[in-house]
Order: sequence, then C-alpha cells, then structure tokens
Amino acid sequence: MPQPALSSAAMPGIVRAAGSEYDPATGSLLVEARDCDGIPSEGIRYELGEEQSQLTQLYMEGGVLSRAPDATDATGMGAFTGVRPGFASVVAYDSSGARVGTTGVQVAPGTITYATLLPAR
Repeated sequence: MPQPALSSAAMPGIVRAAGSEYDPATGSLLVEARDCDGIPSEGIRYELGEEQSQLTQLYMEGGVLSRAPDATDATGMGAFTGVRPGFASVVAYDSSGARVGTTGVQVAPGTITYATLLPAR
C-alpha cells in the first residue's frame, strides 16, 4: 500500500519534534524498503554513502518518525534530514548486517525526496 505524501511544509515541525534543528538549505529523504513481493520490510537499517555533517536519521515508530529506533518497523520507513543537496546513495542492511540493496537519489534543498528500495537478493 503506498504511503501518503508528506508535505515539505511539515518537515520543520517533524525535525524539531525529533530533537533536531531544521535547515532549509538542506533536503530530506524518505526511504521505504519493500521485499520482492512489495511488502514493507521490517528490520532494515539505512545509511547514506556520502559524508553528511548535519544529518539526522529517523525511523518510523508507532506511526511517528523518531530518532530512537535503529531500524525500520513494519512500515519499512526511514528518513534522513539535513541531507546536502545533490546526489545521495542510500544503502540498506538487514538485521544480520548484510547489504540488501542500494539506490541513488537527487536531493534538493527545502524538499522531501521519496525513494523505494527493493532488495538486491
């Protein structure tokens, strides 16, 4: 089931509620992992391939994006805020630490970029 779109106008409140500062010169990235049957994947950990100085990583927890979890819940959703504009590569790892997928996206300042990551194996 597709996730509802999140307005860029909501990001300052979401980022601050998660305990970080919002910077409109950076972008946000919302990532969803799905298995080969299209079902959201639980227990996936995301990393960005590029060094990011202002990055905040969030995962969905009880319907709210939070800094507390370290992997996806049953929604498969994770997010990064404070992402430098430009190309970003997202790498996904399962609970054993095995790399299960990667995708590249273009991030623009003051926007939310959406990406769906499918398994590589």
